Amino acid sequence: MTEDANRDEGQEGASALSKELSDFLLEFSIGVHRYAMYPPDHPSLVPAAGQVKQRLDGILSERRSLSIGAAHSQLVIEGLATEAKHPVLSDLARRMHDHQLGAVALNRGTGTKEVEGLLETLAQDPERDGEPLGLLPAAEIPSWPHIKLYPVGYERLELIEDEGDPELDLERATDLWIGLARTAMETEIESELESSPDSTAVARSIRAHRREAAYDQVIVGYLLQLAEELKAGRGREVETIRRRVSGLIRELDMPTLERLVDMGGSVSRRRGFV
Repeated sequence: MTEDANRDEGQEGASALSKELSDFLLEFSIGVHRYAMYPPDHPSLVPAAGQVKQRLDGILSERRSLSIGAAHSQLVIEGLATEAKHPVLSDLARRMHDHQLGAVALNRGTGTKEVEGLLETLAQDPERDGEPLGLLPAAEIPSWPHIKLYPVGYERLELIEDEGDPELDLERATDLWIGLARTAMETEIESELESSPDSTAVARSIRAHRREAAYDQVIVGYLLQLAEELKAGRGREVETIRRRVSGLIRELDMPTLERLVDMGGSVSRRRGFV
């Protein structure tokens, strides 16, 4: 499938997002794909980075930062998760997942060279080019003045112990909980983590995290998606996740909840989060 066809299909799949965010995510994903395909001196790379920078400038003209979370095959942005099966955005989500990255934050002032560096970095294949970025020591994780990569903080997350067939695909609610827990536990990279962190462990990480907009926005995004998924979901996995989310909310203190509500975006999304 050509890049233009991928772009058209991606736009349809990302229709729940605003056009501005959809266009940016698509250009961003295609840019990473080009950097993965072509050698460093290929003439198509500079225009690809320029298009991403142009889209990003439009978004950051109205806000200070933009945060993008990754949940296996979905991106989480502005409290919404992209479709898991369309060919463009799921590729970027998988690349971030393979690199053990929970999120990327882009701040106002991001320059073209920073965008080029980010695209080149995410395009690396961890199996071919070395260790996943999120597993590197904190001082060795690539960084730029206006861009930050957030590691997930640990290598594995076994969520449902001895339940069901391990070969079966995870329910979407389970996948979203994994994304939430992996992002939240980023703050405990120096401690020993349980193979299956419970609600208390995740809540402790969220409470302890210093106030940082990118982190809070991604956490809220996952919680909003989980709330929607759990409204009508049924089955053993869904019930397990429902208990974990309920326990997480009970474990969060009022200042932390107020902090997360502040990051909930528009009034309607804040109401949805509450």
